[in-house]
Amino acid sequence: MFFYYKNQLTPAEQVAFTEIAVAATELRPKVSLSGICTFEQARRVLFAVTRDIPSLFFVKSASRLIKRGSHVDVFLEYEYPREIIVRDLKRINNIADYLTVVCAGKTDEDTLAFMHDYLVRNLTYGKPDERDDSGAYRVDGALLNHQCVCAGYAHAFKLLCDRCGIDCIYVSGHSGENHSNHGWNIVKVDSKWYHVDVTFDHVLYENVVSKKHFLISTEELLENHSFRNSTFVLPACPESRCPLKRVSSPEEIAREAALAAEKGRRATEYRLMLPMSRRELEDRVMRALSGFAVVSGNSVSFCYSCEDRVSTIAIIINP
Repeated sequence: MFFYYKNQLTPAEQVAFTEIAVAATELRPKVSLSGICTFEQARRVLFAVTRDIPSLFFVKSASRLIKRGSHVDVFLEYEYPREIIVRDLKRINNIADYLTVVCAGKTDEDTLAFMHDYLVRNLTYGKPDERDDSGAYRVDGALLNHQCVCAGYAHAFKLLCDRCGIDCIYVSGHSGENHSNHGWNIVKVDSKWYHVDVTFDHVLYENVVSKKHFLISTEELLENHSFRNSTFVLPACPESRCPLKRVSSPEEIAREAALAAEKGRRATEYRLMLPMSRRELEDRVMRALSGFAVVSGNSVSFCYSCEDRVSTIAIIINP
């Protein structure tokens, strides 16, 4: 398990981190943090625990704090009764163990791609019940209920990375034009850090697994994300390892789609490095692909995401 936030705590706060984690694992109702004397410190430690240990999904984030002289008491509250927590932990561990076995022998990059695609293909984005949506923000919502929002995707992705021995960080920030609260991940591959947003890759298209937000740089991420102010420092991600090929025109996309069809591929995705309006994009891509379809004898369709400077286009090829 990778404790990124814990490693940025003071020695006294790291002791408190362990005390809270042990108490929560044992489902105790209270823990006294002897080395912590302020609410600010206690909240910082609780934040680190909830980000570093996704398997503690059953701990309510709004734990009650009481200052008693030179220490702070943390009263832990739980989402479910003990028997349900034990049952769900076992089910989650079984799923994680199975996926870890499937990934045995894969490179870290291939393992990350497998876990990314597993979540995209097996989850539904959203809240199952608007009156009680707490599960949508946690690992159990993702891996057991198969329905969650961004936090559920990101916590589940971290848990699976932890099981496979890949350094992974849960990140809190904002996304979209409305700067909505959002969660995603940063992972380490070959000693370098990259962003991964499974949620955005899930909701980008219908029926196509996108890799637009897989192993990308901070520069690419900032096209539609922003960071939240925090006392914790995130690692720099100056490089991109995104598997999407960059193309300079819709005509190049058509040529690449023809090559993909020759190799038997049924879906392919590109980053079009050419600013244009949605209407122009649709017209030019449609014209380019119609020529490819006539020559190859394949029927072809496409879907896209249009940003200010870069568009991402997925091509679906049907022989």
